[in-house]
Amino acid sequence: MGQQLRLEDDMKPHGRAIALGFLIAALALTGAAGMTNGAYASDAPPITTDKDAVSAFVADVGQEFIDNQRTLGELKSWILAQPKVEASGYIDQVNDATNLATRLLWYGDDPLKAAALKQAEALGITATVEQRPQPLREINATAQKIAASAEQLASSGFTLATVVGVQADTSEIQVEGEFSDAARSADAANTVSKELQDIVGVPVSVVGGHHADPAVATRSNDTSPFYAGGYMISNGSTCSSGFALWVGGDTHTTTARHCNPSAGGYTARDGSANYGGVVATSSDGGLNVLLSHGGGRTFDNEWNNAIGFTKSVYNLYDVGLNDLICSSGGNSGVHCNVKVTAMSVYWNDGFGSFSNIRGVQQTSGAIAAIQGDSGGPVFMPYGGGDAQRVGAVGIIQAAENGSTSGCGSVHDSGGICSATILFSSIHTVILYGGLLNASLVTGG
Repeated sequence: MGQQLRLEDDMKPHGRAIALGFLIAALALTGAAGMTNGAYASDAPPITTDKDAVSAFVADVGQEFIDNQRTLGELKSWILAQPKVEASGYIDQVNDATNLATRLLWYGDDPLKAAALKQAEALGITATVEQRPQPLREINATAQKIAASAEQLASSGFTLATVVGVQADTSEIQVEGEFSDAARSADAANTVSKELQDIVGVPVSVVGGHHADPAVATRSNDTSPFYAGGYMISNGSTCSSGFALWVGGDTHTTTARHCNPSAGGYTARDGSANYGGVVATSSDGGLNVLLSHGGGRTFDNEWNNAIGFTKSVYNLYDVGLNDLICSSGGNSGVHCNVKVTAMSVYWNDGFGSFSNIRGVQQTSGAIAAIQGDSGGPVFMPYGGGDAQRVGAVGIIQAAENGSTSGCGSVHDSGGICSATILFSSIHTVILYGGLLNASLVTGG
């Protein structure tokens, strides 16, 4: 396991205390140079062609796989929409799209479990239940308690990076970080594990050699209403735009919480259109709402796609473990075949820890994001009759175990890229972000 970066490496927590001692670097990029011109106007007519990276991914995995994965997502969305789901034993689900099957991770027994199995059957899904020793509310509370112990762990020679609550093949909470040179003994992990068990009262596993860096650093010449995946710059620091939301009765562009523009707000990386400053911040999900209007589409294909290829945002999509999805950053473009490997991954973006989802690129030699991509969209491709539509999944936050080499073609080179990313759920922002009448902006 490696490091995580905020994909925005010069963002400062203006006026806010850094709550945890996470080693992070945003997926934002500073000192951007080599300006180029593009044509990414939001009012351009939608391009309808199948010759794009997402369609190539759909063709590779097969339309049946995509349709099955979409059905599995419908099951999760149905479960999350049920009354009192938070008080139930539902934790998450481990999806097998190849066979239209899922393992429902559950604690205990309650009426929703039987109802979920019945709903799965109605959708044609083969569903089984795997019992876990803690309900999700306790998993999250434990993860947050560990995250709040960063300073104490640092005094023991361990720098906390992330706390992973839910994974497919283990019920243990996994604590990831880096040991100091003085603590690199064979039993260092056991020592920290015992210390953590004293703090939280349950067994945890400790993994060293891990750090996280934020993902801030075309899409570069968009105009209002702005689309997701645009490339923005403010005082030399770059980030990407996320899915547009209705907030307080109007549409707004969004980005990651650690993307904080200077007083003049963000402008298009290679243009003059202004995204504006931050007008609201979600209380959960790590999202900033920008002043400018947002549209219901997302940029697709390479970062330098000359025709400004976009797709329509169709609806919200709730991913499960093992799902394959796509990330889309302004600096590096679209990256598909990214597998969901963990839920409830707690990470501190400099403003406090919050729950993320981990995605790992499955294509050898490919990345999932680079600095400058922070705030960009993560989406589910639909293919088939909905080939020009996508489901809104999340917001790019951080890159793990990153490197400045092997990043491929990007707008601004020199940033840290990675095959592993953290992203927050856009559905979480809407449900629990505390934003006034928030809902997803969809497109035609």
